[in-house]
Amino acid sequence: MWGNVLRGVAFGDAWGDPNEFDSITMLLKENHGLGPDLPAHLRITDDTQMTLYLAKALNDSWGKSPDEVRAAIRKEFLTYGADPENYRAPGTTVMGSLGRLRSGMHWMRATSKGSDGSGSVMRTSPCAFLPEDRWVGITAYAAAITHGTPNAIAAAILDVAMLKLAMTGKTKAGSLLKDARLACQEAEVLGLTDTGEWLEGFEVNLQEGFDELVRLIDIALAKLPKLQKDPWQDESADPSLVISDSKWRGGGWRAHETLVIAMLAIDMIPKDEWMALRRAVVTDGDSDTIGAVTGALLGALHPDEFMLAWKEWGSNFEKIYQEWIEDADHYQVAQVTA
Repeated sequence: MWGNVLRGVAFGDAWGDPNEFDSITMLLKENHGLGPDLPAHLRITDDTQMTLYLAKALNDSWGKSPDEVRAAIRKEFLTYGADPENYRAPGTTVMGSLGRLRSGMHWMRATSKGSDGSGSVMRTSPCAFLPEDRWVGITAYAAAITHGTPNAIAAAILDVAMLKLAMTGKTKAGSLLKDARLACQEAEVLGLTDTGEWLEGFEVNLQEGFDELVRLIDIALAKLPKLQKDPWQDESADPSLVISDSKWRGGGWRAHETLVIAMLAIDMIPKDEWMALRRAVVTDGDSDTIGAVTGALLGALHPDEFMLAWKEWGSNFEKIYQEWIEDADHYQVAQVTA
């Protein structure tokens, strides 16, 4: 299961990458209004890179103490920051926080307490395979080390919660938004705000983040029936424009927006996972990050489809990442049933 969630991240990321700075009007001129096809050459970005680095950190620190897990995550994120391949429009918040970490700052001072950027949520899928008594806290820390706001951390936790529900058949395409809303409303009861010792000493009100997610989910749910009838009607059906608070372009640059946009794209086209992924990446917003988050959820919902897709198109990825993704199949997270 883990490997196919990771493959979903990579496919969504690579499909969205070339679309990122094109307008929805331009994108919809291709393929009779359906936007660009999956590229022949699949180039991943920071979204898949950071997912892989987090997965490696969790593998290397599996079953170890909280201090050792935190140290492993810090080490791998700093390795990512110095990676020669880290030139693919890495997030400003991520790189700023990592720069302060590298200078020796404690993470609580190094993190950005003003950013809810999507970097916190796009990398979190490996946390869905952590043990039940650890996943909330580790997810929160993996987000908070760079993005210290309620919106950013709550979005990462909800993303992992939805991945776990999808993998266990407790939610499905067409019901993601409804089930996510319920999880947000019951966040405290479900333990989603209980980060335990992982954020000890760091002041953040996660309920504020879950409340903001409910606000965005309600916007999406209100528009969903019309969007399901015609997911490609015109530019206004772009799920990132439905959710964005910006007057100028689509959303997905902020963590909570990214997650709701991803769930909306899947719920818009619940019976066709590849068309849902297309709907996610043909957007005026942060297309590669939206694609990565959508792809992870679809990989959890349809693991067999992404294994078949990998057999057909996996060789179209850059060799270094093709090999790393296949190697990650053997990480500890791959041995856990969510």
